[in-house]
Amino acid sequence: MSKKRKKQPIKPAQIALTAVLAIAAAASTGMLANSKSLIEDSRYNDILKMDTIYNNVFINNYEVGGLTREQALEKLTREQQEGKFEKKVINLQIPYGGMNDFIPVTYKECGMKYNYAPEIEDAYNVGRKGSKKERIAAIEELESKGEFFTSEYSYDRDMIIETLKTHESEINSYYSNGEKMDVEATADMIVGMLEIDAYDSGIDIPTIKE
Repeated sequence: MSKKRKKQPIKPAQIALTAVLAIAAAASTGMLANSKSLIEDSRYNDILKMDTIYNNVFINNYEVGGLTREQALEKLTREQQEGKFEKKVINLQIPYGGMNDFIPVTYKECGMKYNYAPEIEDAYNVGRKGSKKERIAAIEELESKGEFFTSEYSYDRDMIIETLKTHESEINSYYSNGEKMDVEATADMIVGMLEIDAYDSGIDIPTIKE
């Protein structure tokens, strides 16, 4: 016959030690959680104080995150406006010429330019509205979602007219039947191309009788 082992009574000292260890473990966990929370709060406090656009924000598909408003304007002007936009052209087809006989009119000559200011301000304000909790949520959302803005561009019809006048004598020299370039109508056609950003397009020059 097997004998049942008698349970050893738990001494009060053991009970006290166990309680102390449990309290210590709980305190340690609480201190760790508080420490993490303090670190997290400190990190977000630094982020919330930043004077730059938050990450993963784009204007016209150019990332401006991490830049001040002034730096964003400088980047967009340098890389898009001057680097690409101003180099686009509308081609004036030379009368009675071949497919490759044209006079290019650049976007710059047409006064084409972006107005970046409103979108830069909108980009800067992402994550800067509402309570601290709402701001943090908006900033965190940028990491997975991103924010995209599109700037509008404009042109100067008076500059287009002046540019056409610099080519007027050359273009008119190709006509021999009393025709000449209709400057106003040609400007209207260029405007139509600019409205839809149809760069590298060619237009047949409208004429009027002298």
